[in-house]
Amino acid sequence: MRIKFENSGAEALENRRIDKTASYKYPQQDDERVRNGLIFPKITPSFKFKRDMTAFTIGSCFAREIEEKLTFLDVPTLGLTFPERIVKGRENSVLNEFNPGSISQRIRWAIDGVDTREFDQSFSASGNVATDLLLAKGHKLPVEDLLGIRERIDEVYNKLPASDFLIITLGMTQCWVDHETGHYLNRMPSPRDIKKEPNRYTCRFLTLSETVDLLKDALERALSSGVKGVLLTVSPVPLQQTFLPIDCAIANSHSKSTLRLAVTELLNMFPEQVNYFPSYEIVLSGGLHSFEQDHIHVKREVVSEVTDYMASHYLES
Repeated sequence: MRIKFENSGAEALENRRIDKTASYKYPQQDDERVRNGLIFPKITPSFKFKRDMTAFTIGSCFAREIEEKLTFLDVPTLGLTFPERIVKGRENSVLNEFNPGSISQRIRWAIDGVDTREFDQSFSASGNVATDLLLAKGHKLPVEDLLGIRERIDEVYNKLPASDFLIITLGMTQCWVDHETGHYLNRMPSPRDIKKEPNRYTCRFLTLSETVDLLKDALERALSSGVKGVLLTVSPVPLQQTFLPIDCAIANSHSKSTLRLAVTELLNMFPEQVNYFPSYEIVLSGGLHSFEQDHIHVKREVVSEVTDYMASHYLES
């Protein structure tokens, strides 16, 4: 649905008339949109996931939470497993992509059929082992093992162009950029590498226009490849550290606000094929009560409520 931010007086009154409860009044305690200390905004999907369709998830760790609710869909990213020696925690968390730059380049590589094993400049070697800067997680391993991991990840992403729907969870605008390769990274280069090549890497916050341009290109490529619809979400998980000389809480607010504004611009560019699900707004409406004691990880019961709400609107019964 396209959103106009300037309306005539008559249009403004008509917008309010259409649905007073959800349109112009912020929900009070007795509002049906409020339950269990959370606000669940009204949403109106323009598409639904039907049984046996394929849904490809990409993005930050909240994407992994969403995957587990898509129980009657074919979800290629759920099939990726690795042993503990390669990645701790959720095995497919090695797929996490946190910033719009890395998300966009990953979608481009998938659609173009790029073999990421060719990007050996993105390994950070230390003795007989190395770290893959393109991956958000993973232990230091011999390069041949890292190449094997990339091969398996490529095999999963090769299924993206044939998927019916794409679900993208945006995490942050803070990113590391490798100017030698032009790649957006998913982890910080080692201090040793930064000191060795001080002009190679930069850490930056993407601007609104950069964020929109990167994601617009990714969406156009995905939709042109045959994807029927894209569901965008913004992860409620905050930045855990920042490289700006400001408080991390302020940097996090800047990052999330940029992502949320970018989403609205993209919705206006793709009013029927792209939807937004307000996981970020729902979780943040509960304040710190939505999070574990570390104030980073969302409580399991809150995640369950949020994903249940998504499933109730987007999964066709």
